[in-house]
Amino acid sequence: MNNVVELNLAGNRFPGIQETGMWRLCQLKQLDLSGNNMEGRLTMPSECNRYDLEKLNLNYNDLTGEIPASLERLTALRALYLDYNILTGTILKSLGNLTGLTELVLSGNQLTGLIPTSLGNLMVLRILDLTENLLNKRIPSSLGRLSNLEIFYLNFNSLSSIPFSIGNLSKLQFLDLSSNLLQGLLHLKNNHFNGSIPNSMCNATGLVILDLSRNMLSGNLPDCLGNLSELEVMILSSNRLSGIIPSSLGKLGSFIQWLHLKNNSFYGELPETLSNCTSLDVLDLGENRFSGSIPKWIGEKLKFLVVLRLHNNFTGPIPEEMCQNSELQIMDFGENNLKGRIPRCFQNLHGMTGGDFNLYFFGGFEQSLIQVIGGVSLEYTTTMRYVVNMDLSSNNLVGEIPEELTFLSGLRGLNLSNKQLLQDLSLQNKILTIV
Repeated sequence: MNNVVELNLAGNRFPGIQETGMWRLCQLKQLDLSGNNMEGRLTMPSECNRYDLEKLNLNYNDLTGEIPASLERLTALRALYLDYNILTGTILKSLGNLTGLTELVLSGNQLTGLIPTSLGNLMVLRILDLTENLLNKRIPSSLGRLSNLEIFYLNFNSLSSIPFSIGNLSKLQFLDLSSNLLQGLLHLKNNHFNGSIPNSMCNATGLVILDLSRNMLSGNLPDCLGNLSELEVMILSSNRLSGIIPSSLGKLGSFIQWLHLKNNSFYGELPETLSNCTSLDVLDLGENRFSGSIPKWIGEKLKFLVVLRLHNNFTGPIPEEMCQNSELQIMDFGENNLKGRIPRCFQNLHGMTGGDFNLYFFGGFEQSLIQVIGGVSLEYTTTMRYVVNMDLSSNNLVGEIPEELTFLSGLRGLNLSNKQLLQDLSLQNKILTIV
């Protein structure tokens, strides 16, 4: 049997690995001993100077003890399956030396402690499954280097935080972090995730920042997102999400400060429960299909708004209550079906008069804002807090442009393009002096 390169002994009753004699087969490339009910400690090779083994499957047995350090002798290993045994102890740091691994599955054991940073050395790894163990604390930031990773399962552990670098996993297709003790931020923007947002996401009740923007997510928002009671930032923009905004988002209350839902296919009227989100600084609902009137409660209840974008299908007049949003620096009501006059009380928008800038920046995620003015898409990042713009273009507004707009001396951009507005040349000159 010395020339055997592939050996499948799955589903038999070998009591242990030694009884198979496989460690004498130095040229063996694939070995499957799964489902044998093998008991005792996991023993590793010692009889050959070099092993050619590329795939080792020992799953669904009753192997105990720690993963042996001698495993690193299998330098040609490409796939290692030790799942659903009774292995204990920590994950070996030396597994990071098996740099040819493409599949590493250790799920369904009793492994404890930290995920070793050395796993970030497995640059060709496509599958990493550590589900159903007792792993705790941080997911190491080094795993963000696994640029070929497609399947990443960490569910049913006691992990507490997710590194920013996880967002670098550009080939990731399946990610499950459910049933942990996660808190902090989840940053997965600018990937290729598709399908709907899973309800299991709502189990991460300690999340502070959730950024799933610029993916291909579809379907409705789960009602349970309102259970993320410590969430301060939710960014779901530039996906394919649709449906109405669930009223349960109002349960986020005074914790939520940034809410970005732009560039999706949401429709319907805004739920009044959002008026409970009284600490909102940024409310970006642009480039959707929302309809109905602009709610008065935005002005009455959301007193700290600095950015308000409503590029949609809103109708009716601009409510006078908008003048109560005195800290606004960006008001973007362009490309709706608004009618009536521009409120004269806009002079009360003190955030547009210059002086202090009110936008608070969070650490831990890239903050940006895209605004379309005159058909030109402008993206602000580090300069966002200094932007002071008003866009009321492409509506059905009538009457004169109110002179009170000239009090908004901090404006850097003003778009009032509208065929039905009466143009006062002297007023235009005054406005041009402040923009």
